[in-house]
Amino acid sequence: KLLADNNGKRVERVDPNAYAQCFDLAIYWCEYLGFPNTIFSGLYGAHEIYDNWSNPQFDRIPNTPEYIPQKGDIVVWSGSLNGGIGHVGVATGKGDTNTFDSFDQNWIVGSPSVIVHHNYSNVLGAQRLKVTTTQLMDRRGYWFDRLNSVIWNKPKEQITDADIEQFVKD
Repeated sequence: KLLADNNGKRVERVDPNAYAQCFDLAIYWCEYLGFPNTIFSGLYGAHEIYDNWSNPQFDRIPNTPEYIPQKGDIVVWSGSLNGGIGHVGVATGKGDTNTFDSFDQNWIVGSPSVIVHHNYSNVLGAQRLKVTTTQLMDRRGYWFDRLNSVIWNKPKEQITDADIEQFVKD
């Protein structure tokens, strides 16, 4: 849904003086997951999402020779890019140990949100949302309501199994 709604668009979340940065897309993804737009407060560079940030609801996954980003991973590049800022994108789930795709904004300075094919050069790793069965069961109603308001926007009783199956496929 993030990709479908924002492909080719610029996403701005927190600082219009630094318009539509990669950081904004990461914040937007976290908002979509239900976190406040202040989730990365106090961080300056994109690399800090990996280097200096921790959240008990996320796992820090290092870039190893076996690492392949999973769909939804917040992939982070080192500060050796962009004058010390680094870069961040959201993994699409397509990739192998040599290359991967992520949904990025400002990969090329000023570019809108698009899928970019990457190698692992300068990738620090990722932050991955922890999901447990208990969390899913406890918050199922909350997430269903959130998904409904964003995806279907219709009374619960009108949402069909086919609607849900299509969402899962996307």
